[in-house]
Amino acid sequence: MARSGGTRSRAQGKARYAAVLSAALAVAGCATGYKDIHHGIPLFDAFGGGGYWDEPGPGELTKVGFAANGHTDNAAVVTYLTWRCSELAVQRHKPFMRIYPSLVSAVRNQPSTDINVANIMGGPADWVFVLFDDTYVPGDLDVAKVRAQLSPRMKAEGVAL
Repeated sequence: MARSGGTRSRAQGKARYAAVLSAALAVAGCATGYKDIHHGIPLFDAFGGGGYWDEPGPGELTKVGFAANGHTDNAAVVTYLTWRCSELAVQRHKPFMRIYPSLVSAVRNQPSTDINVANIMGGPADWVFVLFDDTYVPGDLDVAKVRAQLSPRMKAEGVAL
């Protein structure tokens, strides 16, 4: 007696595998959009994931990062990273922010908007340290001006402003 049920199960399993692989490859062909890195679909994140993240410290600093896949250009990473810093400033009701490219530059109080994106695991990524201020301090960026400058690109990406 032939076991046709086993053959059918294997065929269905292969079809499901092919469908999942096709969906993952379709996602992998797209650039990483602006999203929280922690709220993606795990299977798709393995192929085309990425996004922003932030964590406290040290001290009053906040470390903010953005990682993307290989279909995303460096300029997008800089834009998304700067936008995320501005979002955090708005959430904290701070009109100014100071961006430091490294912890050493923060200790030396050498702010910079020159963000050097690196290629990490096949895609562009970077992180910065940001300090939020109530009053202007030399080296600060005006959050409202930053948001006004970046809003057209973020709106074009479909980000709710």
